Amino acid sequence: MKLVRTRSTAAAACALAALTLLTACNRESSSGSAGSGGDKPAIGIDLPRSDSDFWNSYAEYLKKGVKSEDVNALPLSNSQNDVTKLVANVQVFQNTGAKAVVM
Repeated sequence: MKLVRTRSTAAAACALAALTLLTACNRESSSGSAGSGGDKPAIGIDLPRSDSDFWNSYAEYLKKGVKSEDVNALPLSNSQNDVTKLVANVQVFQNTGAKAVVM
């Protein structure tokens, strides 16, 4: 049973990586910059869960840290340990102009 779950998780991770690479390679660069950060590239941050004190504290820490003028971070997202939600969140980040996604 454990081997099947490991294989399923590995297959989902590979599919996500392939999807991310394929969509990133299909993008044309534009002369304008997306987001409100001016010349700073936008960064998307997805947290894996919010059901523990650690992840809730980390989310608050990130919210305070990304308010600086040095970072152009998009609003945090949370995939709730669901690969489908993670893929959707990454696609939203890409569509809103994120140049990097932190997971």
